[in-house]
Amino acid sequence: MPTWKKRPRGGQNRLARLRALPRIGSLKSRLLLTLLPMVFILLFLFTWLLGWGLSDLETKGAIAQSKETLMAKSETVSAWLGMIEEELQNVSYLLIDDPGKASFEHPYIRRLLNRNPVQFESFLFADTTGRALHSLGYLLNMSSNPHLNEAREKPEEFVFAGPVFSELSKKPVLEIWKASVDKNGKYRGAIKATVYLDYFSEVAAGLRLTGNGAGWIVTADGFFLSHPSASGALVDSVGPAIESDPLPLDERAAELLLCAIQSRCGGFRETLSPAGSKDVLIYEPIANSPGWFIGVTVDQSLFFENRRRIIGFILAASAVLSICIVLSLLYASKKLAAPLLALEKDIQKYGRGDLTVRVRPTGYREVLTIGRVFNEIAGRTERDFLDLEDVNHRLRETNEELEYANLQLQEAGEQQHLSMDRLNEIIALTSSLSESVIRKDESFLGNLLEMLMKLIPVTDFGSISVIEKEKWRFVHAVGHDLTALKKLDLSSSYLFWTAEPIVVSELLGPEHNSQVPPDLMEKIRKATRPIRSSIVCRLSLGAEKLGSISLDIAEGNPIDFTPSDLNIARSFSNVASAFLALQRYMVNQGKFQKELLLAMIKVLEFIDPYTKGHSENVASYCARIGEALRWPKEYITRIYWAGLVHDIGKILVPMSVLRKEAPLTEEEFETIKQHPVWGAEVLKTSEELEDLAKAVLYHHERWGGGGYPKGLFGEEIPLFSRVIAVADAYDSMTSNRPYREALPEWEAMREIERNLATQFDPDIGRRFLQVIARDRKTKNNL
Repeated sequence: MPTWKKRPRGGQNRLARLRALPRIGSLKSRLLLTLLPMVFILLFLFTWLLGWGLSDLETKGAIAQSKETLMAKSETVSAWLGMIEEELQNVSYLLIDDPGKASFEHPYIRRLLNRNPVQFESFLFADTTGRALHSLGYLLNMSSNPHLNEAREKPEEFVFAGPVFSELSKKPVLEIWKASVDKNGKYRGAIKATVYLDYFSEVAAGLRLTGNGAGWIVTADGFFLSHPSASGALVDSVGPAIESDPLPLDERAAELLLCAIQSRCGGFRETLSPAGSKDVLIYEPIANSPGWFIGVTVDQSLFFENRRRIIGFILAASAVLSICIVLSLLYASKKLAAPLLALEKDIQKYGRGDLTVRVRPTGYREVLTIGRVFNEIAGRTERDFLDLEDVNHRLRETNEELEYANLQLQEAGEQQHLSMDRLNEIIALTSSLSESVIRKDESFLGNLLEMLMKLIPVTDFGSISVIEKEKWRFVHAVGHDLTALKKLDLSSSYLFWTAEPIVVSELLGPEHNSQVPPDLMEKIRKATRPIRSSIVCRLSLGAEKLGSISLDIAEGNPIDFTPSDLNIARSFSNVASAFLALQRYMVNQGKFQKELLLAMIKVLEFIDPYTKGHSENVASYCARIGEALRWPKEYITRIYWAGLVHDIGKILVPMSVLRKEAPLTEEEFETIKQHPVWGAEVLKTSEELEDLAKAVLYHHERWGGGGYPKGLFGEEIPLFSRVIAVADAYDSMTSNRPYREALPEWEAMREIERNLATQFDPDIGRRFLQVIARDRKTKNNL
C-alpha cells in the first residue's frame, strides 16, 4: 500500500471560507416570512368565528337537555306526591268512622308505617274539637294548630307544613294535613301524616347533569327539602333557602331563586358558589306540588365540557390546517430551490461513502460557490481517508491478535471449569465410600470405574473385578458384555496380576493368559471388545489379592496412554482397594458378633432346657412376619436377630426360678419381668445392636396397655417389639413348659385372635395368623 506524505493542515482556512458563504436556507426564509403572517391572520379569524358558532349551539343544546332532565325528575316527584296523597286519603276513610286506637292497628295503616323503604313516620287524627289521637296512642290538643284550621277551611286540598324537626325520629320531616268529611260533605275531623324526607334526598342525589352536579328541592316558602350538605342530612338546613348553611347557592343566586318561586317559572343562571368557583344554576317547578321547585347546581367547567371539547377540536383542526399550509409553502419553496436540491443529491452520494464524488452545481451564484468549495474539501478528505485506512488496517491486525489471545483464555477457563467438575465428582465419590461399605453396595466400584474413564479420555472400554473365595468375578464393565462376563466360572488363579500398574499390549493374548483353559479364554474374548492396549491395576490388601481394574484402548485407536494416565489409574486403584478392605473388615466384624450372640443363646438353653429351640423359632416367625409385611431385606435380617436374642436377659435370672415347676411367687415373677431390661442392657454395649436392644426391652408390652417394663400403649410400642410379642406368645403356647403341656396349634391361633387389639397389634396379629394358616394348609396337603 502506498505511503502518503504528511501535509500541512488547512482547517482554519476552510472554516473561514464556509463562514463567508451565504446561508443555504435564505431563499426559503424570505418566502416563508412573506406568506406565513397573512395565512395565520386569516386562519385565526376563521377559527374564532367557527368556535363561537358551534359553542353557542352546544350551550343551547346542553341547557335544553338539562331542562328535560329536570322535568323528568319533576314528574317523578309529582307522581310520588300523588301516591302519598292517595294513601293519606285512604287512611282518612279508615279513620273517619272510628278514630280510636284500634283503628291505627288496621293492616293497611301498619303496612304503610312498616313499608321498606320507610316513608311515613306516624299518623294523627284530630276530631272536630281539635282533640287528636296519635298513632303511637297518646292524646294531643291541636285546636290551635294553624295547619289543622287551614285543612278545615280547604277540605278538598292537602295542606303541606314543614320541613320541621321531628322530636320522635330526630330527623327533618314533612307534615301533610287532609280534612275528613262524610258522604254528605260534613267535616268530621282531619288526618295528619308525617313523612320522612329521605325520598327527596334520593331524588336530589340522583340528579346529575353530564354525570356531575348537585341536586336540591325547595318549597314555596324557601325551605330546602333536600340539598347536598356535607353530612347528607337536612338538620342544619330546615329554614329559608337564603339563610341555610351550608347551601349550594350564593346570595345572588338565592335571590334569583326566590323571584322564580314567586313567578312559578323555571330558569337557567350562571353564578358563583360560596367557595368562589363558577357554577350553573338550573331549576324547574314541580307540577301538582304546593309551589315546590327542583334544581341542580353544576360546575361550569363540567357543564360546558362538550363545548370545551368542540373548541379543542377546532384548535386541533386549525393546527393541522396550519401544518398543511406550512407544508404547502415548503413545497413551493422547494420548487424554487431546485438548484440546492440538485446539489444536495450529489452531496448525499458523498455521504454514503463514495469519496470520489464531485458535485456539478448549476443555478444561483450561491450554489456555484458552495459546489466549488465542497469539491476542494472532498479532494482533501479523500487523501486523508487513505491515510486513515492504512492505520485502520494495522489496527485490525492488532485486534485479530487480541481476539486470538482472548480465545485461548476462554479455552483455559473452560478447561479449569471441567477440572473443577471432575474434582467435585471425585469428592462426592470418596464421600460415599463409607456409606457404600455399610450398605454392601458394589455400585461404588462401578461409579469409580466410570469416573476414572472420564479422567482418562483416551480409554474406550474398561472393567473392574474382585476375588472372593478363590473365585474371580466381574463387578462392572463399560463397553464389554458385563452379563456374559458375570456368567463365567473363573478361578482366582486366572487373573493377570501385576505388582504395580502397568501398560500392557494385547491383554487377552496368550502370553498373559497361559493358565486359562482355551475354551474358557474363547468365551472371555467373545464377551469383550477387541483391545490394543490396556492399563492393568491390582487391587490388594497387603499381600492378599482383592481384584483388578483394566482400562482399554480399542483396536484401530492410534492414541496411547501417557505417564499421567498411569498415575491417575494408580490413585483410583488405591481407593478401590481401600473400599474392598473396609468391606472385608465389616464382614468379619459381623461374623464375630453373630457367633458371640449364638454362643450366649446356647448358654441360655443350657440354663433353661425348656427354651431350647424357642429363640430360633421366634426368630423364624419374626422373619416370616416381616416378609408378609413386605419389609426390605435389611429390615427382615434385623428382626430375625431381634427375635433370636429376645430372651437373652434370662441368663441373669436364677436357674431355680427358670426351672421351677410350681407356680411362681410374686417376688419370683418380678424377677422374671426384669429379663427384657437385663437383655437390653447387655445389647446396648454395642452401638450396632442398639436397635435390637430397643426391640428386646419392650417385647412384653401390651397393645392395650398394662405390659412391662414401661406399660406403653398402642403405637408407642416399637414396631419390632410388637412383632416379637406375637411370635413369642405363639411359640410359648405351642411348646412344653415346666408348668403345662403344649397347646394345639388351632387353640393357640384362637388365643392370639381373641387377644388382638388388647395384647397384640391387630394388623401384625392378623398377618401372623395368615402365615400360620398357610403353613397348616401346606402340611395337610402333604
